Amino acid sequence: MEAMTDAKITLKGATPELLKALGVHGGKKVAVNILDSMEDGAGKAYKIEHNWSGQLKSAAETGAKSTGSDSALSVRELVFSALDEAEKIVNGSVEYQCNAITDEYNLGDGDVMATHRRNTGQP
Repeated sequence: MEAMTDAKITLKGATPELLKALGVHGGKKVAVNILDSMEDGAGKAYKIEHNWSGQLKSAAETGAKSTGSDSALSVRELVFSALDEAEKIVNGSVEYQCNAITDEYNLGDGDVMATHRRNTGQP
């Protein structure tokens, strides 16, 4: 599998103060967990979880956008130089789980690398 690199997340409202308090800066290993709720065409709501972890390449401000008041909404772009793990879970079902450190890759039907790891003596 190719290395998981150059993943990008844009965060609205991530002020420099918040990122500093969380210890988020380039070169640091960070975890980002995003919970979302969506609605399909039939009006049924469902939950989506995105979980990423890896080494952060940059945490740059991409500009501010007016929110209609005197304040501005700070926007930060987090770019990972390497992802250790990435997963997406929709309503409790795995859409994908990838772990570059342990070579585990579940694309929704189980770990596609399990047999290959066993064949080479890996756990």
